[in-house]
Amino acid sequence: MATFLQLEDYFARFTGESGATAIDSSGADLLNDANKELAARIPLECNKKTATCTISSGSVDLPADFDFAHTDKIQVYTYTSTTKYEYNPVTMDEFSSYDTSDYVYAIDYENKHIKAPSDVALTVVYYAVPATITDTATIILFPIPQAIARLAAGNFFQSIDEDPDQAKVNFQIADALIAQAELLNKKAKTYKGIRPYGGKSIGFNS
Repeated sequence: MATFLQLEDYFARFTGESGATAIDSSGADLLNDANKELAARIPLECNKKTATCTISSGSVDLPADFDFAHTDKIQVYTYTSTTKYEYNPVTMDEFSSYDTSDYVYAIDYENKHIKAPSDVALTVVYYAVPATITDTATIILFPIPQAIARLAAGNFFQSIDEDPDQAKVNFQIADALIAQAELLNKKAKTYKGIRPYGGKSIGFNS
């Protein structure tokens, strides 16, 4: 874990600046973009949320922060008394062939809706897109936060088109850290949310 201020400090050092105080809004934007890109690549346990989606006339809006990169990993269910009913995913083309007795749902990507054959309150467990961070005290829960800063640094050097070698180096280190983060995230799922890495960040600091 790290604060956003620490991320800015990593990013500053990776791009040849003295520290976080040298980072302007464009640097913060690169870090936020990298954080969202990694959340789209890895279904992070720290980004998992639960929402109640009450179907009306066959559909309802998905949560505003719903990450469509991980629709294949969501869970949808409802309870009748104490009985839990799991809903199975179907495509929009298949959806019309089901009736009100079927426990299925479909994701309407065009309208950002979830659909079900009957009007019901569905519990949806989903992965959220991280919010844009403006408060430097915000805690980043990504398992290896340096990966975010390395990816942002690679994007920085790529955008200025002056030092392709630096972009390549930062992307290579980011890829190595991302691979480690994926393993830690899998362990976090295994241990049901317990951080097997002790809440500490590991990886390349320079």
